[in-house]
Amino acid sequence: MIKDDCLAETVCEQLHAKAVQLHSAGNMEKATKVGLMPDMPLDKFTDVSARGDSITWLHEGSLSGPGGSAGLHAMQLLQEVQADLHSVMHLEKRSAEYQLAVYVGGGSQYVKHRDALPDDGADPNQRRVTAILYANPDWRPADGGHLRIWLPPGASSPSLSPLPGRTDEPQQSALDLPGGQHLSAATASGSPHTNGKVASQQHAPQCQEVQHSAHSNYSDAVPGHLLTEPCDRRSPSIHIQEVNGERVLDIAPVSGRLVVFLSGAIDHAVLPSHNPRVALTAWCQ
Repeated sequence: MIKDDCLAETVCEQLHAKAVQLHSAGNMEKATKVGLMPDMPLDKFTDVSARGDSITWLHEGSLSGPGGSAGLHAMQLLQEVQADLHSVMHLEKRSAEYQLAVYVGGGSQYVKHRDALPDDGADPNQRRVTAILYANPDWRPADGGHLRIWLPPGASSPSLSPLPGRTDEPQQSALDLPGGQHLSAATASGSPHTNGKVASQQHAPQCQEVQHSAHSNYSDAVPGHLLTEPCDRRSPSIHIQEVNGERVLDIAPVSGRLVVFLSGAIDHAVLPSHNPRVALTAWCQ
């Protein structure tokens, strides 16, 4: 699912500034070094060019100072999303991991991966759903950092079908799979080593009680429309194309955009970023 205008622009600006400030102050860690002891060198098999973001794990108490309230509003929005998913997908747990990530530019990227490799359908601790919220004010195509997802083989050809009476509303894309299954496709950046498991408890704080925020437009945002042609001319920030014989969906990380997908089902990547790119991700179990 892709849904736009879910978070007020002023909140996105504050969250973006907060993330960049945390990175500049050394309060984020390179994702390739997460889990290593301090000063432990990377082994020779680690490809640092494969993933170029810096991250920090969030809980409500970790956000303080200027811009901290913006992070809380964004987390509350993601909690609203999780509450909706809980009723639809029968998620057993209400906990989630929250990760704030910054790609500083310079071509930093994250190569093709999945956020989880779930191997036990009965395990409530495995990542099931990825929800990503972007906060990149004044994003331009030259900034890069698109989320690229690989469309599942056999999926029906996408086309554009706007809702009646609307011609300029945000996008919501979905795909029909073989066998009558329905998949809403989008992206995030998780760890390639999780095997579907969530991080340790100190990195996976429990969700707080969901409270609707005046700075969150999630529940009030207008519906999107189905993406059913190679490029929606009214929204060039979402584009379908063929790359090396495979169909891919490129999604721009514009402010206020929410992307939700199944963590273990969607191959995706972050294309090279040429300006700071900020995203807040929740992984639901």
